[in-house]
Amino acid sequence: MKKAEKVWLITAGFLILIGFLVFFGVMASYHWDITALDNTEYETNTVTIQEDFQNISVCSDTETINFFPSDDGSCRVVFYEKKQVQPTACVQDGTLSIGTVDTREWYDFLIHFTLSLRSPGIAVYLPATEYASLAIKESTGDISIPKDFTFETMDISAGTGDVYCGASESGEMRISTSTGDIRLANVSAGELHLSVSTGKTALTDVSCRNIHSTGGTGDIAMENVVAEEMISIKRSTGDVRFERCDAASLEIETDTGDVTGSFSSEKVFIARSDTGTISVPKTVSGGKCSITTDTGDIIITLS
Repeated sequence: MKKAEKVWLITAGFLILIGFLVFFGVMASYHWDITALDNTEYETNTVTIQEDFQNISVCSDTETINFFPSDDGSCRVVFYEKKQVQPTACVQDGTLSIGTVDTREWYDFLIHFTLSLRSPGIAVYLPATEYASLAIKESTGDISIPKDFTFETMDISAGTGDVYCGASESGEMRISTSTGDIRLANVSAGELHLSVSTGKTALTDVSCRNIHSTGGTGDIAMENVVAEEMISIKRSTGDVRFERCDAASLEIETDTGDVTGSFSSEKVFIARSDTGTISVPKTVSGGKCSITTDTGDIIITLS
């Protein structure tokens, strides 16, 4: 190795060491509270809603969205946002519309570039338990809807972020994510449509008329899930797991992934795997259960 190369390597190593020492020194001065490095200015704004409404519409960019039952019978929306991001919440034609307006100019992002370690959020406190519709369109951020609420229809679309739903609905529930997980628990629904591009899907204690689940890459796990008519699952890459589930008929298709688990009643099984082990009950009564995988095992039992 040439002398000049050795000098450059020693100098680079020395600068890296200095960088680590400065970082550890700064973190020690902040008592290892990494959020102290975030100098972005945030503020909390609360909007109280006086008008009656039956529909809820939320459109946000990077906020975490959480719903809560109101403890005082009033409706309010609490925003935790960066300064220059204007919150909006109002009722028009029976719909509570919630969103944000970013008033920053393009040059503000160049001048005020900071390390942002905190997440903006929207907390919605609802006085009633039953509403007609809920529509959420989210770019980046998690969404949480507890079991305290019931809707006639739900339509939730998230880009990057997880969706948790414990609320029930009587009509159609649609949840789609690009990069993020979907988790449903203790839900009663009519038509259930779940779509993921890259993410896991988990259903626990769910009853409905029909379930349709599609996905690119990601597993789906179902426990104590009962559909009156159909369970339809399609995956490109991902395992499909059942535990004490049932439906009048089932159609499961995955390119790369195992299909395993247990059903609560007998089925007429039609199983095919190009590469993998197939083990299904040799029953000749019940609804049709079609399982197809290109690469993966199919192992089903009755419980």
